[in-house]
Amino acid sequence: MNHTRLMAVISLAVTLLLSSGCATVYTQHPALANKAGPDVVSVYFIRTVPVYTHALADAPVIIEFQGKKLLKLGEGAYTLLYLKPSKGELKIYNNTLFTNLPSSQRVWKERRYRFVGGRTYFIHVKQVDEEFRGIFYEPDLVSLQEAKRLVKHLKRMGAAAATHPIDKLSHVTAPPESAAKDEEPTLPEDLYKSAPYMLDEK
Repeated sequence: MNHTRLMAVISLAVTLLLSSGCATVYTQHPALANKAGPDVVSVYFIRTVPVYTHALADAPVIIEFQGKKLLKLGEGAYTLLYLKPSKGELKIYNNTLFTNLPSSQRVWKERRYRFVGGRTYFIHVKQVDEEFRGIFYEPDLVSLQEAKRLVKHLKRMGAAAATHPIDKLSHVTAPPESAAKDEEPTLPEDLYKSAPYMLDEK
């Protein structure tokens, strides 16, 4: 391994170490509420630690709502955001490698969410392995019971999650079944007809 490549590997390792368990909220997002309330939506974002992946797949992901950045979340952590009642596309961006390309590519998966006031959402940043088409993350709506299983050994990030940890919750008002909707079709080739393997050309 030459010196340049060795330094690149070391730099990536340091970046991943520093970003593990991190959560950065983009506080200027218009859907964010200042505090909890009867008409405010409580949204937990949960990112577990995958067993079989490393390097780029472990880097922080960017979560975007209504076309604007909402949250950057590292693996092994969860956080709680308060949102205004709203609806729109919830997208998760990450970088990944394809077998037919030498450099990493920015990719994403999405779901359409309707956030209802007074309800509590648990969104798992779920890793999806498309094999030669790369690693992706999708915003998967889960139950309180499943959320409690997922957050074992995860770090709580932010004051709201520390004050209202998932493992201490006994009852929440769940969102309606229609709150999350898959964007159809879901196959990469169909979602991104203008670019192969779900490339984001922004």
